[in-house]
Amino acid sequence: MKFRSTVLQAGLFGDSFFHFLFGVLAVLVCTGMAAPVDTKLVFTPDPLPFSVRAGESASLPLQLANPGNSVVDWNLKFLDAKGRSNDLESVLAAISASGSTLNGSLPDRYDFTEGETGDAIITGVPSGTTQIFNQGNKLSTNISGPIAYSNGVVSSSTALGTGGRYFTRKSPGLFLFAADLDGPTWFEVGGTLSYGESRFTSEFSKTRGGRRWSAFVQKITCTYSNTVNHLILIDQSGLSQSTSLFGSVESHRIQGLRGKCRIYHLLYITAAKTVQPDSVFEDLAGRLLDIIPEPVTSMLTASPNAGSVAAAGLATVTATVNASTLQAGTYQAQLAASSPTSNPLGTVPVAIEVSPPRLVLPQETIRHFTVTGGPVGIVKVPIQSGLATEQPWSAQIPNELSPVA
Repeated sequence: MKFRSTVLQAGLFGDSFFHFLFGVLAVLVCTGMAAPVDTKLVFTPDPLPFSVRAGESASLPLQLANPGNSVVDWNLKFLDAKGRSNDLESVLAAISASGSTLNGSLPDRYDFTEGETGDAIITGVPSGTTQIFNQGNKLSTNISGPIAYSNGVVSSSTALGTGGRYFTRKSPGLFLFAADLDGPTWFEVGGTLSYGESRFTSEFSKTRGGRRWSAFVQKITCTYSNTVNHLILIDQSGLSQSTSLFGSVESHRIQGLRGKCRIYHLLYITAAKTVQPDSVFEDLAGRLLDIIPEPVTSMLTASPNAGSVAAAGLATVTATVNASTLQAGTYQAQLAASSPTSNPLGTVPVAIEVSPPRLVLPQETIRHFTVTGGPVGIVKVPIQSGLATEQPWSAQIPNELSPVA
């Protein structure tokens, strides 16, 4: 800043001028001062160590100490080891930042049109060419549908149940739907194809960050049109898929959903008469799960997750891990504290040691085929103790059995 000197003649200015001048100097001095820094909180224990059996929960007290001389307001949030949340906004950001990692290596990829807006892909091709769809890729649940495409924006939908949220994202040759559901018992990709002759389905599973994902594949081929491929990933087991008997009907339904779950649906189209091996879809599922934040953060909670701590005072919260869907292993996360204005107040590492479950059930889907009105069938399911001692148990089926056409 430059100042120009001026000769002040006596008698022309009164006291008000000097009050003004001192005010200006005070503003200049204050402007040069740094803003107060939020006091960092001190966590005990540090790190936060959990030891829990798979399928169970464990809680620990966590103290937040304020070494400063003023009250500190705080909010708590669990993040993965890379500092990311597992909410849909973070998933969308991670996928967007990954560039062509998902779609760049898809063999025989066809860059279909549409998928950004509306609630269906009308044709999937430029005007004047043989269309792939006749109103296809419609997303719905047993509550309602079709769900409108959000084109890269996290949105809400009553079709997804209590607090249901989702986003869709279109990249060259790949359509992605990601959603958090709570309440629906089935999810379906439906609609009609212009042509369809043969249909192939398969299933596999992937494990990332201690969570097991069930994967369902459908491939609809035709001599005259492109092959339409679905890959659906859900973080629950014990699910089943059903399809239509008619080649041109896109129907692909996943049944047996219960409570809260995360779903990813990927639509991938290839050239006519091509059938990709299952390894292509296993690789695609692996790339997606490697990109997104670790799911362990959604299994961690703090109560309360916001509050105040007095100067030189302590606050105590209860941190809990729910290992109902975690497999045995060691997992890392972090708990971050911030002010109401999002200024960081400190982090504490979280270490989770998950030991084998008390009871071990088969991971594959239990299948039983019978005829309506026919004899009662019996399916034997092995249950093993994960400990050296005998374990009590009881069993129930959480949802009604879904018949497969």
